[in-house]
Amino acid sequence: MKVLGPDQPSTATSYNNIGAVYDAKGDYENALVQYRKASEILLKTLGPDHLGFFICYNNIGGLYRAKGDYENALFEYRKCLDLQLKVLAPNHLDTAISYNNIGAVYYDKSDYENALGEFRKALEIRLKVSGPNHPDTATSYNYIGRVYCEKNDNENALVEHRKALEIRLKVLGPDHPKTGESHNNIGSLYYKKGDYENALVELCKALEIQLKELGPDHSDIAISYNYLGLVYQANSDYENALGEYRKALEVRLKVLGPDHSDTAISYNNIGGVYSAKGDYENALVEYCKCLEIELKVHGPDHPSTAISYNNIGSVYYEKGDYNKALVEHRKALEIHLKTLGNDHSDTATSYHNIGGVHSAKGDYENALVGYCKALEIRLKVLEPDHSDTAISYNNRGLVYDAKGDYENALSDYRNALKIQLKVLRPNHPDTAISYNNIGSDYYKKGDYENALVEHRKCLKIRLKLLGPNHPDTATSYSNIGTVYDAKGDYENALAEHHKCVQIRLKALGPDHPDTARSCNNIGKVIMRMLSLNSASV
Repeated sequence: MKVLGPDQPSTATSYNNIGAVYDAKGDYENALVQYRKASEILLKTLGPDHLGFFICYNNIGGLYRAKGDYENALFEYRKCLDLQLKVLAPNHLDTAISYNNIGAVYYDKSDYENALGEFRKALEIRLKVSGPNHPDTATSYNYIGRVYCEKNDNENALVEHRKALEIRLKVLGPDHPKTGESHNNIGSLYYKKGDYENALVELCKALEIQLKELGPDHSDIAISYNYLGLVYQANSDYENALGEYRKALEVRLKVLGPDHSDTAISYNNIGGVYSAKGDYENALVEYCKCLEIELKVHGPDHPSTAISYNNIGSVYYEKGDYNKALVEHRKALEIHLKTLGNDHSDTATSYHNIGGVHSAKGDYENALVGYCKALEIRLKVLEPDHSDTAISYNNRGLVYDAKGDYENALSDYRNALKIQLKVLRPNHPDTAISYNNIGSDYYKKGDYENALVEHRKCLKIRLKLLGPNHPDTATSYSNIGTVYDAKGDYENALAEHHKCVQIRLKALGPDHPDTARSCNNIGKVIMRMLSLNSASV
């Protein structure tokens, strides 16, 4: 600066570069100061229509996006686009980048229709200028695939991600990191569809490529470990899930440092496994580590901070500390309403969680308020066949069930099942839960034949998906036994309850409450059989 002076374009470039370093470190305030200095110099020396402003607007837009300030991010990206449309040809590749950036912000805002529109504009330019077999064209297909994934349109998502993979294999080769990214995306889709075997195949291909090309200490490697952890966790293989999540954490601590948002995600995922294992103390420790980073990096009013409050609330819920759970979920709701507004899927999640706590407390009226608000938002902002909408129907059905309103409960369970059969594969755990709930309602209504039909559908899925020795499989045998018991078919009831207790003894041990309940059920059936025999004598 001493040689060139403060008002030279080269000085502006230096400010931009310094800003980029602060940006990469997550120090957004200092980054913004540097970007603004660069912008001020360019305005003074080159005028408002100079191409150099593309970089400034893009940098500032990207910074606001990273902070979760999506309105200001859109404002900056649109300034960049307006300038490009003014001084460049309409089909310039830089214009495609701006459409892509604007689409990415809409994606972050869960405004998937607008995101899709912008990504398609970018794709149209790239197909015209770069052709169908260019890496940037693959990037556009990749983004469009991600939008379809969020819209729960898994089939179209797979189509787009496979287009991206095909281009990358052809142009970049099988061992390029971007090819690995495509395998990751396809693997994550299989995971979402509940097809864990194909998910593992694709994710392992991605990891193999990344280890070969990037080495063990790269942030993309951490993403692959993370996806593998998700698949193992979905399969209830918690030890392998923890192993993968810890590998991801190790890489992120080494490469990104302890105060990076991706490091926070690793703590969050580890907390999720502990929570699934019922180890709530360790879950709280990990979630609180995540929250500490989020507060430091993003501040108190960021959507990621809200997710941490939601997760901590969920642990308190599982521990039965419903008052603390409500406090945490309300913090999350307050942030979501402030940053995302009422009509956002994350806001719906907070209402849903608050409804769940009220339900657990036996406050069914407030539970219905929370669940109905969540369902109303999800029907408005998500696709009508979204899996989250199915969850809303299912949980509201549980409240109706608890109130003894079996007709409304059955209606909601059937709505949930209808969505699940459409968007999930037929042998998905959530589909099994819906069959189970419908069966339980038929049982309560005294319709034992239909109850048996539904519980057997549930059992069939669990045997195929989880195997004969899983606690959920045992629950299905128990439910079938209970229906036979109510029908007075004690021989079949006893056979089902014996299957259940054998699994629970093996999977849960002799001292688990569920094992005790099974023994109690067997005892009750035997007593009824003895009473019947005694009466007949």
